[in-house]
Amino acid sequence: MITLGSRFLGAGLKPSSFARLEYRGGVLTTQPAGPQIAEREATIISRKLNKAFAATGKRMKAFLLDLTNVQTVSGMGLGMCIDAHKRARDLGARTIVIGLSPQLEELFRVMKVDRMYKIARTKSELSGLLAA
Repeated sequence: MITLGSRFLGAGLKPSSFARLEYRGGVLTTQPAGPQIAEREATIISRKLNKAFAATGKRMKAFLLDLTNVQTVSGMGLGMCIDAHKRARDLGARTIVIGLSPQLEELFRVMKVDRMYKIARTKSELSGLLAA
């Protein structure tokens, strides 16, 4: 599901069963439905994110990737995470990930994606990162 304001829906975003997208208070949040981000999911989520990045532009202060519902990420899914980081960074936004399972945190570490995103392990850590 996408829970965005009408201006985002006007930008061509339609509800999706693959991820929830929300823009509030300068933070664009995406929460993939899970349990995996494989080629099909990564392609659809990337398309939605690209539209959301275009709609928010430089007003976006942070991009939050919530992987709470995700157990596995394919190479293409990892590429989606990297591309989302680059797009957000190009708009001047910080990038944060929350909800990493121990296996996904290890994948992010091995693939050095943990250097791109600030990792929040708890809601209080997330609040601190968003307030910074």
